[in-house]
Amino acid sequence: MSVYYFYQATSGMLIFLHPLDIFTGTPCFWIVVHVEAASEGSTNADMQQCCKYLLHMLEGSNIVSIEVDLKHIIGTDGWHTFK
Repeated sequence: MSVYYFYQATSGMLIFLHPLDIFTGTPCFWIVVHVEAASEGSTNADMQQCCKYLLHMLEGSNIVSIEVDLKHIIGTDGWHTFK
């Protein structure tokens, strides 16, 4: 069984971290981030295959993916690993 962590806005809005900003390791239950970019779109089968954490969404759901600065969360060593 695979485990997928996803990070959604605490307001419940359909705002999720962009797949490039999702890291493995210990899950965080609350993070505060600086949003660098956002893109709106609708879920579809291809997106859900690529982003397993969106499988709970109905196809056609409007979502926002955000790119964030994670340097303060993963540290310098971690940043170099994902760079």
